[in-house]
This record gives sequence, C-alpha cells and structure tokens, in this order.
Amino acid sequence: MTLKPTPITAIAEQPMSLNCTSSLSNPSANIVWFMSSRDITSQSTFTTMQEGHLFKTVSSLNYTFAKHDNKKQMFCTASNLPGNIITSGRETLNVLCKFID
Repeated sequence: MTLKPTPITAIAEQPMSLNCTSSLSNPSANIVWFMSSRDITSQSTFTTMQEGHLFKTVSSLNYTFAKHDNKKQMFCTASNLPGNIITSGRETLNVLCKFID
C-alpha cells in the first residue's frame, strides 16, 4: 500500500491530489481514505488495472484542506477479503496558510 506524495504539504483552501496504490492482488482491492479517524473516501475515485491474473487498484483523492486540518494524520487502507486489511504509512499533514495582517 503506497500513499503519495509524502510528505504531505498542502496550501489551505487550494485543492490537492493524493494517490494510494494497492499491491497486486486477486480479487482487486477496495481502497478507503482516512483523515485521522474520519472516512473521506466519498471524495475519491479509483481505477483498477489488470496484470495477468492479478489486479492493482489506484485511488485518487482530490481534497481541499483547511487550516484546522494541520497536523492531522492521512492514510488509506486496502482490503480484498474480509478481515484482510493493509494500511499505508500514516502521514502528518502540513497545511500552510497565508499570513494575514
């Protein structure tokens, strides 16, 4: 399970794209996105590619982070069988904000 980019540095109120890629598996994996413990998968899309008899799933998350998201943990999970869940590395968000006088 690979989460990119790492580290995650976002600019508050500007959209950013993140990708999570599963390892090859059969059946294909279902990818779920989390910010801390909150499921944000509804804001993602996915593509499944076949390589021989195995499948690789790539999920893209397009998200606009807010300044209060700073220091939250981002990660994704992949599962292709009940009880078989793989988790990506957990990345701490670094959300940059514009300086206001």
